[in-house]
Amino acid sequence: MPVTCPIPLRVLSQEEFGELSFEVMRDVFAIHNSLGRLFDESIYKQALTHLLGGEAHVLRMAEIRLDGVSVGMQLFRQVSDGVAFKLTAFEAEEPLERFAAAARRMLACASLQALLWVNIARHRITFVTLQ
Repeated sequence: MPVTCPIPLRVLSQEEFGELSFEVMRDVFAIHNSLGRLFDESIYKQALTHLLGGEAHVLRMAEIRLDGVSVGMQLFRQVSDGVAFKLTAFEAEEPLERFAAAARRMLACASLQALLWVNIARHRITFVTLQ
């Protein structure tokens, strides 16, 4: 079943992508240092959305297409055209692997070129770029 994206995406240069990644990482560490590690995942998402410019600037709907047919819209927190971030709070390794596989499938159907995935666990913060 072929997946198509009808929306032309501007490909970011390595420098632009690196700057976006650094901005998100910097903000995540600032939030983690300020709030600590025991809050609900939604608190970290709201704080990161605020630091990246607020909901009006960050929250965007993207069309999801399958076999060239629109099957719906998905809300993403975008840091740039074609680049979104996802924040999770998984403690175990198994959910991390399942989420990564699901996120790659989602990227194939969405009008995004990359997903900056941040996982905040009690004892570590993990950054993964999915393309």
